[in-house]
Amino acid sequence: MTERPDITVTEYLIQFLTRTTLAPDVIGYTNQPESYGRYRLVIVPSGFLQDGRPTGMQAPELPLQRIPAELPDEESIPLLFGTPQLEMVGHTLVCHADLLASSYFLLTDYEQSISTIRDEHGRFPASASLPFRAGFLHRPIVDEYGCYLRRLLRRVGIDIDEPQAGFERISLTHDVDLLTQYHSVHGALGGVKGLLTGRGDRLKTILRSIWSVENDPLFTYAWLLQQDARLPHAEKILFVKSCIPENQYDKPGYSLRSGAFRRLVDLCQQHGATIGLHGSYTSGEGGTQLAAERTRLQEALHRLHADDAVSLHRFHFLRYTAPEVLTDTTSNQGQPLAGMTDDYSIGYAQMAGFRRGTCHAVRAISLQTGVTQLMLHPLTVMDGTLSDARYMNQDEDDAYRYCCDLFRQIHRHHGEVVLLWHNSTVRTDSDTYHRQLYPRLIEQLIRMTGQS
Repeated sequence: MTERPDITVTEYLIQFLTRTTLAPDVIGYTNQPESYGRYRLVIVPSGFLQDGRPTGMQAPELPLQRIPAELPDEESIPLLFGTPQLEMVGHTLVCHADLLASSYFLLTDYEQSISTIRDEHGRFPASASLPFRAGFLHRPIVDEYGCYLRRLLRRVGIDIDEPQAGFERISLTHDVDLLTQYHSVHGALGGVKGLLTGRGDRLKTILRSIWSVENDPLFTYAWLLQQDARLPHAEKILFVKSCIPENQYDKPGYSLRSGAFRRLVDLCQQHGATIGLHGSYTSGEGGTQLAAERTRLQEALHRLHADDAVSLHRFHFLRYTAPEVLTDTTSNQGQPLAGMTDDYSIGYAQMAGFRRGTCHAVRAISLQTGVTQLMLHPLTVMDGTLSDARYMNQDEDDAYRYCCDLFRQIHRHHGEVVLLWHNSTVRTDSDTYHRQLYPRLIEQLIRMTGQS
């Protein structure tokens, strides 16, 4: 799908839903009956969007109307704006379901902009979102709108195919919140303190970790990258922090001049993994901090003769306080997200699913200025989301089944799988099941891609 850099919001939404570029006379977005005859298909605006911007109309209220299912194995589709009515006006099919406004509401995370509900980290929680309250967070509803729209186009004689089932991309990602446990002065002192208070590891573990970073309980990156290598065509990304840890959630931090970091870079190069920036806890509040962190990481990679073009990003704690932080150009080098090209923060910590209603990467849309060049990748699932008692609190088998169901929906829509597994959850002495679950999920993806 080729997109112009200066595309309007309406044009982009139509391209995103149809997965192609159509002639201007195919789809119209108008409520003027005298204009219907210019188009093969008309989508009637509900009033939520005007000239590609929200009008301030209220968010949808529950229960939502639904687009009826047409096939026995399909479900009806929740509709945020408009009505499910279809009618023929002359030779034009008129759709009163406002698929564009419904998609915009989800793709822009508009609800976060108008809600004051936040969790303890200032994040808009899944439980407050319309997709959760309406029971469809586990479904890529915007992609279902796309299927419905393409079906209507075929009804009026437009030759448009469904995307072939499969995965457009698989992204295996790991956040480097903590680089090591004992293989640093700070870590070693903490280990000794733990010994003295009876709450730490054995002395043997601490000494072995000091001797070699490969023995450190937290340095599990070789194992993770070996698992990732079982999917040779998958994108592999490690998101590294480069902030000065002044906030408690960024501490204790780690040195980008350490031997442990050098070893991490070596492993990434050996396995073809990319290093991205893990923006600090407060960088999701806006300001120039993220640009400084990007520069710091680029300089560290340059010193190690590694690729210094840091273009991929994820916020620490998946924390950004408003959608406009992603598209702000006033304080981040005049570009969205400090000049990064791709962000992988789009998911809820509280529940796995489709936060913005899609399993495809989508260009960030500013509520003020329109479509940007920043690509937002949907986070399918994060390890802690599944197991944490504050979140989904699932056991291993339930977590596996839930993830596999998400995979099947992504496969159907030819979308992107993005997994986030931390080095800390797969340590050999972990009290979670993630060291066992992760290989099971990789194996399932291997089966679904036919690489076994």
